[in-house]
Amino acid sequence: GELPRRDWIDAVTPENPVWINRLDGHMGLANSKALELAGIDADTPDVAGGEIVRDPDGRPTGILKDNAMMLVENAVPAAGEAQLDRQAAAAMRYVAANGVTTVHDMAGWDSLATYRRARANGSMITRVYSVVQLPDWEQLRDEVAANGRGDEWLRIGGLKAMMDGSLGSHTAAFLEPFTDAPDERGLLIQEVAEVRKWVGDADAAGLQVMVHAIGDSAIRDLLDIFLDVAESNGQRDRRFRIEHAQHIHPDDLPRFAAQDVIASMQPYHAIDDGRLAWAQQEITSCWISTRPMNLRSR
Repeated sequence: GELPRRDWIDAVTPENPVWINRLDGHMGLANSKALELAGIDADTPDVAGGEIVRDPDGRPTGILKDNAMMLVENAVPAAGEAQLDRQAAAAMRYVAANGVTTVHDMAGWDSLATYRRARANGSMITRVYSVVQLPDWEQLRDEVAANGRGDEWLRIGGLKAMMDGSLGSHTAAFLEPFTDAPDERGLLIQEVAEVRKWVGDADAAGLQVMVHAIGDSAIRDLLDIFLDVAESNGQRDRRFRIEHAQHIHPDDLPRFAAQDVIASMQPYHAIDDGRLAWAQQEITSCWISTRPMNLRSR
């Protein structure tokens, strides 16, 4: 197999910007119109913690990975409150139909505001722990100090960050190269020193930190960070979480128990990445505009 390219879909979307996300959210395909509206071309510089996949002539193929995806996502018009409210209501109905009563939502301030509207009008049918992004730890600290951590329906106090990408997108950070891409070991989305500073400050403020790490190299770096912060800030019930904790080096397995770190893994990934480890092109979910775009300033 091979990764898709923009020319696969350009012929049927000549005037419509298309941005299709891979199911794990770490890679997307933009058609030529979307690249044009986002200002991405052969002269666009590479993005730290991401990749603009290019053809042999240096032109973008339409595939963008991890941090490079923001070049397009920043150009997509923001959803209004009414759309966000509809999305939240649909999601709550869906999880309720599957017997789920409580979720942890790794999103941001727009999602929190959406849940607060639902809480205020009495339409919450799912209990939500609404998590925002780790770089916003100071804002969350102040929010908790001013308004508390919420109630039985809507709670706050958690922060999420990303160490690396995903296996299927070849962006998870590994100690050894990928077998089908011997020059690639994945990438770190954030610098280790930056994550260490954020984790230390957020933990000192009494907030719960949860960080995505999939590759064994990223997991080892994160375990080191959690160890340093716990030793520096002192013992407490902090409940550090490594989200996914998917490919752990055997030497690091005992560290989870020794450091009281939660391996917040998803059983579905054993099926998903196990099936897709050799087939890297499954893509779902898309944004397709059928009208002219009012682009937000980047």
